[in-house]
Amino acid sequence: MAQVMAQAFHGPLRTSYDAWEQGMSRAAAVIAAQDLTYNGNKVDPANGFFYAAGYDLLNQPALGNNTFSPPTKAAQPLVITTLAGMLVPRLQMSSTAWLKCYIEDRNFFLKFNAAYYTAVAADPNVANDTSRLRKLAKGVLPMVELQEFDAWFEQQHVLDTSVTPGAKLFVYAQPTFPDAVTKVEPGAAVFVVYYQTSSVGDEKDLSGTSQVIYWDYSFANRLFLPSFETVAIVNGFGKVAPFFVGIGDSMRIAMDFPVNSQVVRVYFPTGQTGTVANPNSFKNFSGTIVGANSASLNVGFDNGTNLILSVAQGVFGGVGTVPSGFSRTRFTLTPTGATSAINYQRNVYIRPNSDTVAGVEPLFQLLAPGPSTTLAHLFPPGAQMLSLPITPFSNDIAKALGADPTKLLLAQYRQDLQATTTSDKYLRYPSLPLYQPGYGLWGSFPATGLSVNLVGQSDDIQQDISVPAQFGWVQIGNPYSVNLNSTSQIFTQYLGGEAMSFTDAVLKGLISPGIIAYSPTTGYADITLSTTGSTFPQNTLEPWKGYWIRVLVTEGVTLSYLNPNAPTRKAKFKTRAVANVASDNGFWRIPLTLSDGAGNKSVVQFGQSSKASEAFTPSLDVASPPPFTRAALPVIRFMHNDWNLVENGSEFLSDFRRSSSASQWDAGLSLPTGEQDYTLTWNDTAKLPRGTRLTLIDRTSGKRQLMNSTS
Repeated sequence: MAQVMAQAFHGPLRTSYDAWEQGMSRAAAVIAAQDLTYNGNKVDPANGFFYAAGYDLLNQPALGNNTFSPPTKAAQPLVITTLAGMLVPRLQMSSTAWLKCYIEDRNFFLKFNAAYYTAVAADPNVANDTSRLRKLAKGVLPMVELQEFDAWFEQQHVLDTSVTPGAKLFVYAQPTFPDAVTKVEPGAAVFVVYYQTSSVGDEKDLSGTSQVIYWDYSFANRLFLPSFETVAIVNGFGKVAPFFVGIGDSMRIAMDFPVNSQVVRVYFPTGQTGTVANPNSFKNFSGTIVGANSASLNVGFDNGTNLILSVAQGVFGGVGTVPSGFSRTRFTLTPTGATSAINYQRNVYIRPNSDTVAGVEPLFQLLAPGPSTTLAHLFPPGAQMLSLPITPFSNDIAKALGADPTKLLLAQYRQDLQATTTSDKYLRYPSLPLYQPGYGLWGSFPATGLSVNLVGQSDDIQQDISVPAQFGWVQIGNPYSVNLNSTSQIFTQYLGGEAMSFTDAVLKGLISPGIIAYSPTTGYADITLSTTGSTFPQNTLEPWKGYWIRVLVTEGVTLSYLNPNAPTRKAKFKTRAVANVASDNGFWRIPLTLSDGAGNKSVVQFGQSSKASEAFTPSLDVASPPPFTRAALPVIRFMHNDWNLVENGSEFLSDFRRSSSASQWDAGLSLPTGEQDYTLTWNDTAKLPRGTRLTLIDRTSGKRQLMNSTS
């Protein structure tokens, strides 16, 4: 009722966006409810439906949209236990976000409404313009939680009213308490919402299965919780409630939820809500530190309480005379070994006796070295594959890059799209899904290139980053700001199994050989080969660049990128050794390079192997990825219409045949102009097995050339 009354004050002047109108009115309801009683009992405004005590954990990109009631969901019943799609999380999070502003300045709503009424009287379109609404809010509240309003606003995903099409995954986690009667230990109650957003903001439930991966605080050990590792998502909703017992002392747990092309990681503090044996060992508040495992932490509240805590294994929890009601909570974090402290602030509502009720005790998440990072980069002109070594705060990638959205060309290959005679499988901006670190995409920039200052959350604080890779072609990218070695820092998991190196995944037939890069001067090239020269460092994924891989198993795999400079690494990423691979007697390969006088070139390789045949061999024959641009470059490919491989195409970068057999390789050349000379070169013929003779034949002129002694 209090929320409805608050909305009535705006009447016909209400703002057009639920994140503003319903969020602010719901915040007003929480404020009013503090002083209400019913049948002699004080009303609890923090019962979880109006307020999100675990705001930091739930602040995920999937919250954003232009409405809380998409057309398809308009008639959906409000069932709190299933979150009613995204309605309950959005109502909770939007009210909590605006309460942060109220806690910063108790006159915030009074000042904002005064400015809003004046502005909307002069121009009614203000109600439909989030940019001007945001400017009004900033005008009355320049700083929130130690950040400038604009920087803070960008980090509150529920306040993002833009439409980002594509699949979305939201993970709602809250702590559970021990039950002395049933002897059930504490853990987490986790609800998963999976849906698809249309180009106009409508939402459709999706179904799928998530093979959950649990990591301990060091990421050196995967936690095996067999009863809680599979989440069936039916009609957009799934749930799991793991117990964290027998894993040692309190620690930060990382829970990865991959579903098809989406993945969400949630950090959770264990051991903060008591145990069956000691139910009163709960904390008044708790949290995780992401980016540091040990530290000293000073926590201060508006009532003057100051607590000095130790961070161990990535978690902290405190007990003391914490205030009831609204409070600015200030943190000073000094990671072990650091020379300077980091300051944070969280504006929260603390429910009286909140420590005994699940879901309403403050639950914090602090990022070290800080809440935001800015990285500068210059993208060269022309077409290129790219990735971002940072998670942008803005869901609109054009806005994140500071590019003109009317002139920006960005695209991502989607294996699940249906190609037609008039369309391909590329999804283009503004219809791109939310950007996720670890993926790549295409971009094309003007003659001056594009200089960016990208603001977001640093991925360098992560121990590793995992992304689902679906069957077929996948564009990937380095999620960190430093180089990655593809042979030792990329791992693969199949159907929730143990990790194996990228090389072992190729040997087991999970992934095609080759990691394909693109350059305006070479076109596609396999970076796992030494023949790529200085254009692409061998076996190296560089920051800001994108690459192709091809997944061979229909179930897909999970790729994990290990951070070579992870601040919390304790041990090497554990892997399962694959069976010994038989030696490949008679193996040889020859690189073949087509080049022009301007330095442009195209490289393929051919050879023989005891594991190959005249038919397509997935572990050896590397297909050319789907084209995006037809640059005026010389191109050489091995042509195989005879293999009838629809998904792989008919053009190959590598072509292998059985050892010691009489074989023929058919190479096709694409020459952009006939007005210049082109050169075909090869090397490594000295490594050919004794008696092997190679002859190059020009099918047009019939000219033949022995390759063994020439190049």
